[in-house]
Amino acid sequence: MKVLRIIGKVVLAIALVLLLLVGIVAGIVAFYKKEIIALTIKELNTYLTAKVDVDPDVNVSIFQKFPQITLEFKKVKIAESIEGSELKLAEAGEIFLAFDPWDLLQKRYVISQLYIEDGKIAIRTDAQGRANYEIFKSDTSSASEEVGFNLKKIKLNNVELSFVNEIKNQGYYLLAKDLAAKIKLEQKKYNIGLDGKLVSHKIRAAGHDYFKEKNLEILSELILDNERDQFIVLPSNLKVEKSEFDLTGSFSYKDKKFIDFEFKGKQGQIQTLVSLMPKKIAENFSSYASSGNIFFKSTVKGEISETKSPLIVVEFGISNASIFHPDYKGRLEKVNLVGYFSNGNKHHAKTSFLKLSDISFTLNNKPVKGDFLLENFENPFIRFKAEGSLSLESIFSFYPVEKVKEATGNLDFDINFTGSSEELRKNPDQFNAGGQIIASKINVLIDNLPYRLSNISGDFLFNNNDIAVNDFKGNIGRSDFAINGLFKNVLARMFNKKRKLFVDADFVSSYLDVEELLSAGGKESKKSSDNTQDEGEEKEEKVFPFFKKYEVHLNCEIEKFSYKKFHAKKVKGIYTMKDPWISLERASCRLAGGKLVVNGNLNFASPSNIELTSETVLDGIQVDSIFYMCDNFDQKFIINKNLKGEITGNVDLFMSMNEKFSIDDKSVVAKVDVKILNGELNNFEPMQSLSRFIEEKELEHVRFSELKNTIYIENRLITIPEMTIVTNVSTISVSGTHTFDHVMDYRLTVPLKNFKRKHKDKDEAFGAIEDDKRGQSVVFLTVKGTTDNYKIAYDTKRTKNKIKEDIKKEKREFLDIFKPKRRENISEDAPEPLEENQPKDDGPKFFDFGD
Repeated sequence: MKVLRIIGKVVLAIALVLLLLVGIVAGIVAFYKKEIIALTIKELNTYLTAKVDVDPDVNVSIFQKFPQITLEFKKVKIAESIEGSELKLAEAGEIFLAFDPWDLLQKRYVISQLYIEDGKIAIRTDAQGRANYEIFKSDTSSASEEVGFNLKKIKLNNVELSFVNEIKNQGYYLLAKDLAAKIKLEQKKYNIGLDGKLVSHKIRAAGHDYFKEKNLEILSELILDNERDQFIVLPSNLKVEKSEFDLTGSFSYKDKKFIDFEFKGKQGQIQTLVSLMPKKIAENFSSYASSGNIFFKSTVKGEISETKSPLIVVEFGISNASIFHPDYKGRLEKVNLVGYFSNGNKHHAKTSFLKLSDISFTLNNKPVKGDFLLENFENPFIRFKAEGSLSLESIFSFYPVEKVKEATGNLDFDINFTGSSEELRKNPDQFNAGGQIIASKINVLIDNLPYRLSNISGDFLFNNNDIAVNDFKGNIGRSDFAINGLFKNVLARMFNKKRKLFVDADFVSSYLDVEELLSAGGKESKKSSDNTQDEGEEKEEKVFPFFKKYEVHLNCEIEKFSYKKFHAKKVKGIYTMKDPWISLERASCRLAGGKLVVNGNLNFASPSNIELTSETVLDGIQVDSIFYMCDNFDQKFIINKNLKGEITGNVDLFMSMNEKFSIDDKSVVAKVDVKILNGELNNFEPMQSLSRFIEEKELEHVRFSELKNTIYIENRLITIPEMTIVTNVSTISVSGTHTFDHVMDYRLTVPLKNFKRKHKDKDEAFGAIEDDKRGQSVVFLTVKGTTDNYKIAYDTKRTKNKIKEDIKKEKREFLDIFKPKRRENISEDAPEPLEENQPKDDGPKFFDFGD
């Protein structure tokens, strides 16, 4: 207990002494406060030429940086020294000038420490070579002896630093998070110690950014020799992210500026190299580790001026190393690499080069080797070659990609490339590439893709700009494909977007499920606009972007084709895309129990007026199946359950569409020359409505052996010339019109023998009954209205004859209108149609594809 009492007394005594000292110092501060502020501001004005703005509320405190007594300036702004500039050299939230209490007791006002917090220091040389940091007076003879500077410590806390040379387009941008500098003066030498943390935002050189967002830690001893005008860095330590480097060197500035620095990696790990990579790349490899020998060394040596830059050399390499991620299975083994970078004999971006030689490694026991050379960083010239074999499974087990859920298969390659990007942009034909890539048994499952890519294989031969594709085949979901052909200008297009890609290939498939393939499509991708595009070109890009980029000739052969309800077999044809045409030649397929042959083309010469011209041959196609496949053509008046039979004939069609592929129904012109055999009309409501007039019980199931007619479409009007239909119910003649708005105006002729007796009212049927050419009595009826609301009534003889003459007139007018339209809209360059298997037509030719 006695010991504790003694200790308590000692602690109390020390506390009383400290309080006494604090009181004394506080008293000194209070007594000399005005004098300290006045003398310090006077002395600062003696040294500085720049304008300084500061909050007038200047405080003196003993507690801010205890035990130092501090003079606190707030909201400090120091103008830069360039005449006429309104920019600031420095800004700070707070600046503290610290004094030693013992000096104050002796009335010596010596500033021994400097604290800058929450600020910004921007040192620059402008495009005219003027420095912004020349803010100190050359003549300080008027300086007071009462106030002096003997900075033993400078502390920067959260201060942005930038050093910019606008002439050389160079810049260094840093953040001093917590950086302390100790300064000791010996004669004309300043011994400076740096210790703290910084962040390198970026180093800009030759228009490129390096060393972006890197965390730094520095521990360094520096010498500033004013007698020899030399700055020396003694052996120092620099940490970049997780890597350490040794730094030593000097910088002289007496007669000319000369730098001589050496920068050497201290730890032989993959992180040494990763730490120097751009941040986005470095993040992806930040968790990788290595074993083996990895080295890095850099030197910077030479004169620095407005016209001269020093020589920069970087040597690095990997020898017999392993690179791996602790959480992944894949490992790069037997890794070897020798790297060399230099800014060349002229110390410029144009003479800079990067060489990677003797590259070799194995991944899952599969070897890879190669070399890489990059010359001239302003107009890059690249030469590389690579040879080896890789499995997709090992690639993604070493470097997983989140969206790739599964990948197997092999890639064997032996490729090389040589070329300058500028030369390739100007003259892509000078592309120099060669080699081969062989893909085998590739299977890939990608997240959000509704199907698997499987059994992909192919042989790709590179010949400068072109790639020959041999036996490229595989499965995409339920579909399969095989492609053989030549893809020209592929590599040139990578460097010059104005170059066109040419494809001449054969496409074969045993089954193509288009609905499944399209299920992977999302929103239409937005294409970046080329600033050099005019409005017309941009609009055309939105309509159909392939024309300016691709020219395609594809010979297709598909055994089975399906899209929703549409199913076809033996699909063959030639697909051609050549600005401004898309054409389909000799296209044929087995469809709905028959055969379909199509020749057609789309003309995109005017993006807002896309023209379609086609010639189709139908042979024995089940009409109800066509209605079913086409969802009854989006109408309910007559559907697949109502109509049966085999349709044969020709359909000649012309129409135009806007840039969204919406059809201009006023432009539709067609000649439909068809014949329906073994037809049936079942449960067709208008036919059943004839029960008021026809004395038959089989109107629900009307059968006919043949229906033949040539139907015309023009100006949104379907014109049906008179035709006779022999059915199990009666022989009926039909003619009339049907608009695109589903307004009907039909005329029917029914034999009197089938007419119901109770309706033979003389007044009601007056003028609607007459004898035909064979002397048989017939009754004339009309069907008028819309498909949803129509009426069947008697037709008088006068009306009947008028309608007959009107139809003949309409037919003549149609021929006069349609024929010139066909000639007007079909270019002489349009592909010739297939002539074989076309039924003869002795009537007028509305689609004359020939000369």
